[in-house]
Amino acid sequence: MILYLSIAGAGTSETLEQALIVAAETKTDLRYVAVVDDQHFGDVDKATMHMVGEELEFLLRAQLIAVQRRLMSSPDGRVVIHRGTAVDAVGGADDVDEVLIGGPLALDAAAVSELIEKLGQRAGVGVRVLTS
Repeated sequence: MILYLSIAGAGTSETLEQALIVAAETKTDLRYVAVVDDQHFGDVDKATMHMVGEELEFLLRAQLIAVQRRLMSSPDGRVVIHRGTAVDAVGGADDVDEVLIGGPLALDAAAVSELIEKLGQRAGVGVRVLTS
């Protein structure tokens, strides 16, 4: 399985398309994980966060379907909303062949390198950032 991460809203339809192409080329499915971190949403109450999660899942599912249709032939995809850190999201996933991060990331180069290293250690697979 290809795990495509969207961290704090990073990632575009173009990078999602790239991730779907990788999944198709490797004949596997894609899990689209949106990471909702406490740095940005830590002060949101539980009821509001539940509503935000449902809306976000709906919007990302719509984006996934639109990109799949544009490709006309693409692997199965599933949207998951993860509350916590990107590292935890990757650590909780089974059967991951590669982690792809939707870019651009709002981080400096050193922070991106550190994130890639942590994700790779946690998942035990290759990690790369996709850019449009």
